[in-house]
Amino acid sequence: MNLIENIAVAFNGIKSNKMRSFLTMLGIIIGISAVILITTLGTMIQNTFTGTIDDLGVTNLVQVMLQSKPNSTREQMWMNQSDLISDTMIERMKERFGDEIESVWVTTSAGRGTINNDVNNDDDFAVSLTGQTTEGLEAGLTDLLEGRLISDEDNAKMRYVINIPSDLAETMFGSSRAALGQVVTVNINQGWQASTNIMDFTVVGVYEYEAGMMSGLFSRTYECDIPIATARRLTGGDPNEGYYQYFNLIGAQGVSVSELSADIVEFFNNGFYKNNDAYQVTTYTMEDDLATINSALSLVGFILGMIAGVSLLVGGIGVMNIMLVSVTERTREIGVRKALGAPNTAIRFQFIVESVILCTIGGIIGVILGVILAIATGEIMMLVLADQLGGITLRSNPSAGAIAISVGFSMAIGVFFGYYPANKAAKLDPIDALRYE
Repeated sequence: MNLIENIAVAFNGIKSNKMRSFLTMLGIIIGISAVILITTLGTMIQNTFTGTIDDLGVTNLVQVMLQSKPNSTREQMWMNQSDLISDTMIERMKERFGDEIESVWVTTSAGRGTINNDVNNDDDFAVSLTGQTTEGLEAGLTDLLEGRLISDEDNAKMRYVINIPSDLAETMFGSSRAALGQVVTVNINQGWQASTNIMDFTVVGVYEYEAGMMSGLFSRTYECDIPIATARRLTGGDPNEGYYQYFNLIGAQGVSVSELSADIVEFFNNGFYKNNDAYQVTTYTMEDDLATINSALSLVGFILGMIAGVSLLVGGIGVMNIMLVSVTERTREIGVRKALGAPNTAIRFQFIVESVILCTIGGIIGVILGVILAIATGEIMMLVLADQLGGITLRSNPSAGAIAISVGFSMAIGVFFGYYPANKAAKLDPIDALRYE
C-alpha cells in the first residue's frame, strides 16, 4: 500500500474504534494543551513586562549612584559632603559625553509630612515632597493632566509652587482642573532636625496617578514635586549647588546603554573618586534587570513546560499500548499480507503511519484546546486583576512557534512510540500469523 492508502486505513481504524481511539488520544490532547497553555502564559508574562517597560520609555534609563568601596579603610562610613556627587561633577560629565546623553536630572528629598487646603482642616493627607528640575520632569516619566510642570524660573526664584497627583487633586478639590491655583498648606516633618516647617504652596500642575499592582494594600502617601532649589532651602542646603547620592540620565537613541554606563563609571571612579577612601560610583540600568528577569522567566517556563511534557510521555505510552493491542487483533491480516508478498518495511510503515495519524489528530485537538484555554485564561486574569494591573494590558497571544513545535512533537511521539509495535508486526512469521485465532 502507498501512503494515501495507509492513511485511509488508519482513519477507518479510528472510525471503527472511536471510543478507544479517543481515550488513546486523550493523553496527547492533555499534554499538548498543557504545553501550549503554560508556554503561552509564560510568554504572556514576559511580553507584558517587557512591553510595559518599553511603553514607559525607560529602557535607556541609567541611574548613577554611590556605593561603598569593598576595601574601604574608613572607620565610620557615613557620608561627608565631599563624598557626594555635586552639580559641578555632573556638568563635567555632560561636557565629556555630550551627544551620548539625552537628558540628566537630579532630585532631592524635602521630607515627609501632611498636606491640606486649610491649616485648620482636620483632613490631612500624607505626602512626600521631592525637589525636581524641569529637565527631570520633562524626561517623559511624568504625564501632565492639568496646568504646567515645575519650570526653570520656579527654580531660579525658589518659588513655593507644587505639582500634585491626580487622585490627591480629586480628593481635595473635586477635580484636577479645580486644583489649579489653589493654595495648600504642607507640614514638613524633618525628624533629623527635630523640627517642622509649615509652608504654603500654590498648585501649578496636576500629573496623572496610575495605581500599581500593590495599590490598596498600604496607606497612600502622595508623591508631590516642588522646585529643587526650594527643596534645598527647606532642608538647609545651598540653593545654587546640589550634592547627591544618585542621579538619573537617559542615553541618546542608538547609544548602547551598557557601554555608556561602563564609560560613566570609569569617568567618575578614575577621576573624582580615585582618591576617595570610602565610596565609588556604580550604575543601575533597566536593561540589566530586563535581561535577568527574562532569563528567570524563560527558565521557569522551561521547567513548567517539562512538567507538562510528562503527560505527553504518558500519552505516548498509551499510544504504544493501543498499537500493541491493534497488532494482536490484526495478526491474521498481517499474515495474509505477508503471504501475498508484502515486505517487512510495508508492514512496519503501515503501523507507524497509523500511530502518527492517531497522535497528530490528538495534537491538533490539543493545540486548539490549549489556544482556547490560553486566551480565556488571559481574559480572566485581566478581569480578576484589573485593579491591581492599573491599566496594563496582558498580551496573551499564543506563540506560533510553540504551536508548530507541539504539532511536530506529537507526530514525533507517533513515530517513536509506534515503531516498536510496528516492528513487532513486521517480524511476525506469516504461517504463525495465519494460524492465529
